[in-house]
Amino acid sequence: MTTPMLESVVNQELCTRCGCCAAVCPQNCISIDTHAVRGQSCITCGLCTKVCSGTGTDLRKTAENLFKGLYNEYVGQYIATYTGYSTDEAIREMATSGGVVTSLLVCLLEEGVIDGAVVVSFDEEPWKTTYKIATTKEEIIESAQTKYQVTPLDMSLKDCNLRKIAVVGLPCVIQGLRKVQNHSAIGEKIAVLIGLFCWVNMEREATEFLLNRLNVTTEEVQSIEYRSGDYLGGFKVHLKDGSVKFLEKECYNVLPLLFAPERCVYCPDFTNELADISVGDAKSIQSEKGHTFVVTRSERGEELLKKCVDKKYIRTDTCDIEEIIQSESSSLLFKKGAYRRIQKKKKGIEFYGEEYRMPLKNQLFELVFMIVHKNRKFFKPLFRIMPLSIFKIVSQWVTKERS
Repeated sequence: MTTPMLESVVNQELCTRCGCCAAVCPQNCISIDTHAVRGQSCITCGLCTKVCSGTGTDLRKTAENLFKGLYNEYVGQYIATYTGYSTDEAIREMATSGGVVTSLLVCLLEEGVIDGAVVVSFDEEPWKTTYKIATTKEEIIESAQTKYQVTPLDMSLKDCNLRKIAVVGLPCVIQGLRKVQNHSAIGEKIAVLIGLFCWVNMEREATEFLLNRLNVTTEEVQSIEYRSGDYLGGFKVHLKDGSVKFLEKECYNVLPLLFAPERCVYCPDFTNELADISVGDAKSIQSEKGHTFVVTRSERGEELLKKCVDKKYIRTDTCDIEEIIQSESSSLLFKKGAYRRIQKKKKGIEFYGEEYRMPLKNQLFELVFMIVHKNRKFFKPLFRIMPLSIFKIVSQWVTKERS
């Protein structure tokens, strides 16, 4: 059952499952399933509604209130932009694209800036993801690498006994936590918000789909890596019998069309515009070991990044913001197209209405995406029985069209 405040969010399919409502609930009575669900001890305080990212955020207005610096219509408010990578070769090798986030967190922990980091790791069932609090270097490194799975922040930050935490999250999580900072004393625990670039997320069903394509059952899984190997990497499964299965990343880029949550289609935030520091793949560099795009937005974020550079945890080079825009143009245009989709569907999501011109190629890709996504119940069985060779060809086409 839902609270009266959350009913409109759930009924309109606006819940992002960011988990921020559960993270701050004073009664610890909210859980996240296919949407936010409350228990019987709800006192109707309304905090869940105040911190809900599903109702939307005026990104530009909020960023202007949070940050100084320059404004770009695609990337948002920012102080500086960089490319970077971890100076620790072991971290860089196991990370998604350069290891900047992992080394940044390790530096902040060892320098006493934070007491711990709230990060996504794997659950006891190794194909499922969950948020955890990492308080050691080893735990931070264990959480390295992107996980392509909806993962709510459904732990109680109220009961967290740490005073200074870093939180790593997708745009929906960061937007919710900015609201937490405005409406709850719990927000005072947050020392820095590190945001990941995000095109769309995927349901856990996508991971199970990949396992099925590799003829692996969940009972056989020892561990999973979504971005294993040289950049861009691929989906690697270690089995309990010691064997390994692998599928190149570009061969499963079709999955978002089938498994993206409905709410992701109406999110306009690709570069995580409200984070102190935003990071994403620096695809344009085409580095085998991986490089990271880094966008500093707050003075705090710029200061902490420089601290990590000075302490030689990471190495950075300045880059022009146009390099990020060109490298991620397809994803950026798709995300900014959400403003038009919100208006068309008359979704109750707050937004600001900038106009974005979309080339014909991007319009066609958006059309294909929306057709497949809208009819995903029809297409999923087809992709399940499709020969792997054809499945790879379709996925490679999606990769090409998104580039």
